[in-house]
Amino acid sequence: MKFQAIPGSTAGRIVAIVYMVTLAITYSLVISLNRIATIAEIPFIPYVFWQVVGAGLFLLSICALRRRWPPLTRDSMISYGLIGMFGFAIAFLVLAAAAPNAPASVISLTLTMTPVLVYVFAVFLRMDRFYWFRAFGIASSLAGVLLVLVPPLLHDATALTADMVPWVLLAFGAPLCYSIANLSAARFRPPNVSGIEMGAGVMVAATIFLLPVMAFDGSWWFFDEPIADGSWTIFIALVVNALFMVLMYEVLRLAGPVIFSTYNYIGTLCGMGWAALLFGDAPSALIWGSVALLFLGLYLVNRPPKTAPVKEGA
Repeated sequence: MKFQAIPGSTAGRIVAIVYMVTLAITYSLVISLNRIATIAEIPFIPYVFWQVVGAGLFLLSICALRRRWPPLTRDSMISYGLIGMFGFAIAFLVLAAAAPNAPASVISLTLTMTPVLVYVFAVFLRMDRFYWFRAFGIASSLAGVLLVLVPPLLHDATALTADMVPWVLLAFGAPLCYSIANLSAARFRPPNVSGIEMGAGVMVAATIFLLPVMAFDGSWWFFDEPIADGSWTIFIALVVNALFMVLMYEVLRLAGPVIFSTYNYIGTLCGMGWAALLFGDAPSALIWGSVALLFLGLYLVNRPPKTAPVKEGA
């Protein structure tokens, strides 16, 4: 008998948490891969473009083996377009524009706003209800990330200058894009469609959006350097992106967009772990305090609301 976790159930929440941790560990690796690709002088826009194309082809090949293709219904097309445009094309371009003009730690700080924006929008759109314990959980998780990111900024007074402020404000467009993508994935997902088919559709849509960007930029880089010089990062990143799409839809199905968005906090810390492993960036004592706040927030956000007992004879 095939196990199928039920959305909203205890088993469903446990599976969703396992998927989120898996997402955080794998997707946060992309941050270190970006650094390796930058050192190898791979142009950023083609680097993103070939990741998306490769992930799309990878998922489409699985669809072909399963003989189940991305649906072309109205809701699915809306989902492909919104997630491909906001979750990949626009968000990546915003980060690409801001990255050379502001400290990476400050830009990373802006991304922690994604869960906050998702919860606010979800409550506003009546996709979720307001609960004080969830709001406190998000605040606790955000405090955990700030505990790691803010002290380095306070230690270095030159970390942020007046000319960097507009670029930091621009970077806030990325979490806005990610929150729109998360909610779109939850709102417009057709029933009985797997994350593999939906992910393939999203990657095809993202490719269509990025094609004119590549043409306008004129950077038609295509593995000009040997694989050993950094091009191999694209192959790992495309597999990670494909896995991200599949598990994202599963977490959204099981737990909803608000709980899914909390993976950003776990991913931030996992990204630091990858940096320590690959580049020797040793974690400090603040990391452990951050972990405590993070898991307190994760518990509160994933805690199911109490329901009033049903009275007999009612």
